[in-house]
Amino acid sequence: MFSIGKFSIWFYPFLIIVISFLYLFPITHSGLYVSHDGIPQIARAAASIKAMTDGQFPPRWAKNLNYGYGTPGLIFFYSLNGYAVGFLYLLGINLQDSFKLLMAASFVLAPLFFYLWTSQIFEKKIAFLSSVFYGLAPYSFLDAFVRGQLAESLAFVFVPLVFYSIEKNSKKISAYNILIGGISYALLILSHNILSFVFSFIILGYIIIKSKADKKLLIGNLIILFMGLIVTAYFWIPALTEAKYINSKLFVEGFYKNNFLNFSKIIYSSWGFGSNINWPGGLSAQIGPLHFFFSFACLFLLFKKKIKDRSYIGYWLFVLIIMIFMSIDLSEFLWKKFHILQQFQFPWRFSAFSSFVTPILVGYFFSFKKNSFIFFISLFILLFSSLSMAKVAGYQNRPDEYYFNYPGTAAYHNESTTIWVAGDAYEYPKNPIEVVSGRGKIYNLTRKTNQHSFKLDAETNLTILDNTVYFPGWRVKIDKENAPIEFQDINHRGLITFNVPMGVHFIDVEFGESRVGLIADIISLTGIGFFILIFVLRRKLSLLI
Repeated sequence: MFSIGKFSIWFYPFLIIVISFLYLFPITHSGLYVSHDGIPQIARAAASIKAMTDGQFPPRWAKNLNYGYGTPGLIFFYSLNGYAVGFLYLLGINLQDSFKLLMAASFVLAPLFFYLWTSQIFEKKIAFLSSVFYGLAPYSFLDAFVRGQLAESLAFVFVPLVFYSIEKNSKKISAYNILIGGISYALLILSHNILSFVFSFIILGYIIIKSKADKKLLIGNLIILFMGLIVTAYFWIPALTEAKYINSKLFVEGFYKNNFLNFSKIIYSSWGFGSNINWPGGLSAQIGPLHFFFSFACLFLLFKKKIKDRSYIGYWLFVLIIMIFMSIDLSEFLWKKFHILQQFQFPWRFSAFSSFVTPILVGYFFSFKKNSFIFFISLFILLFSSLSMAKVAGYQNRPDEYYFNYPGTAAYHNESTTIWVAGDAYEYPKNPIEVVSGRGKIYNLTRKTNQHSFKLDAETNLTILDNTVYFPGWRVKIDKENAPIEFQDINHRGLITFNVPMGVHFIDVEFGESRVGLIADIISLTGIGFFILIFVLRRKLSLLI
């Protein structure tokens, strides 16, 4: 029998699911809806699937992209959406539907997990309202319906789970909480580079405030971050250390200049589908009038004598002020000075963090102001005003083959272009392998994303061109012996060339882990081993803690 008590526990989560689904009808239309990033993100996922099919794990090299010359983009771009789309594709779901299914799931799960966290802080009704404010934040609609930013949408799913684990630890530290938190933090890192980077500092600040003088709690919560970092080392260590081989600094360093928000547009701006916030019909990175109003109202709570959560309210207000500041041109001097900020590309992207903070402040406001009329009228206005954002610019439809053979790099601003090439390709090479000097013939060519094998009959000493962009990890073997690679030939800039002596030879051009990548893989495997050990011993560890 399903008791009334159980029904009351599941009532608000069920209501959150129903409300979220009401706004997803545009996604259910056949085909793929038009968005800024949808097609390139699906193309990256297809490249990741191809790489894993050829035995690359983790996937590093996308051979089919860049007109077949390949790109190291999989090393630097967030990888979780590729794994998730790949899993659904393995189940028989096409790429476009996999993308839409994951986007819809993210839209529903984000507020659901936010409720899981905030119900540990507020009474359930207030946690419900706070979670609806999170799920229906304008930035959520921006990611889902305008930008098609699956990676950011996935990140918003896992952030609340990290905070949930921290909250549970504050009541009773357990190995189970550390496991959930560590896994969630790892998934956050794999979801989106930039969002996970900033959220890491927000999470760390919250841990410090939550732990205060409790060293045991501080250590328990810091282990969550440590485990997440260790498990994902295979991704972020190569992404950081090998970034010196790509031109990300060159191509994106000035983007911030024309993408600051006016303060009024932070609160509200008309909804559009364009790519620039300052152009007519451009995208809206607003926080939302209701979100802003209740957050601003929390300032007055700091002056109330009987507010027990003053330090938490103060912390979230501080974070909100910082995020708003980073969105507007007052912070331009920081953007000019720090290259790492320029990698964020768009100052308005800080609205993503504001959209996480404001729903928490909504919860604190209603915890103090227990007024049913304001509660329900606010909910009604939020639900009604959000309808205008649940729309798309149109629909398109492409088969899976289009994404598996996507010609571009799937990088939005050439940020994964290597430093040795003259630029990204604009047409396919006439031949994948060419003899550029000497006389000889190529036989039995086989190609995978990470290996090109062929037989070579060299009548004279030869210079061979493999029309593949060079990147550390590529190796040439002649009759299974390593041979030097030349990748700075002025006639074939940034492409793999090598010399072969006269005679019949078997050639393998292979892509494998760099030394840094191999070390990072070992660290991650060690971290996974720790996770498994904690899971197996979770009950004993919980007793010890």
